[in-house]
Amino acid sequence: MGADFTLDYAYHLLARHGICNSDSTDETLEKSDIRCFVMDNSGFIVIHADFRKPDSSCDNNSSHFSHKNVENVHITGKEDLFPVAESLIRTGRLKRQACLNFQVAKYQHYWQVDAAQVARGVDEAVGACHRYQLLPVDNSNVFVGILHSRKDCSESTPIPPASDPTCLSCPRASTAAARHCTSTRPQACECPCVSPANFGRCQNHYIRPE
Repeated sequence: MGADFTLDYAYHLLARHGICNSDSTDETLEKSDIRCFVMDNSGFIVIHADFRKPDSSCDNNSSHFSHKNVENVHITGKEDLFPVAESLIRTGRLKRQACLNFQVAKYQHYWQVDAAQVARGVDEAVGACHRYQLLPVDNSNVFVGILHSRKDCSESTPIPPASDPTCLSCPRASTAAARHCTSTRPQACECPCVSPANFGRCQNHYIRPE
């Protein structure tokens, strides 16, 4: 049995409960900006408040939603969720993987949540200004995320050590096959992308990216 929901209704279901409810009397809402979202086990955003915004290219009276605003949106490229992405990568909860596409001779770089590390949920501070929770949804491949950003904090985003990942914005609605990686390092925080697959003739096999 399956069911279809509009994006607006799906976010309504998320926002009506607990701290995600903007009408809540929880004192936490008075001190923090709260962002609630749903992410799948590859790091793609399934539900987000921004998905409810109509396409700006449509006329003002239109309620149409553009696919470019909701498709291929990855947590490593969603600026308001950078603190979450950077923390997940830094702690090894979100890991970068690569597989070789022989047809086009390119490595496809993608992300995978380490299920064992998040099985009981995550509740972690990020710098001085942010704290987030990530909760697995039973019998599914998605997680509910809640990001708290302190209103009285002087930092707009945490400043991680130089060795930690710093996320890069990625083009909207571009697929991984159309994006070329700026780095192939395992902790490079960028959206799914591709890099050239170089064949080592002496080794007689493709050389994996560093």
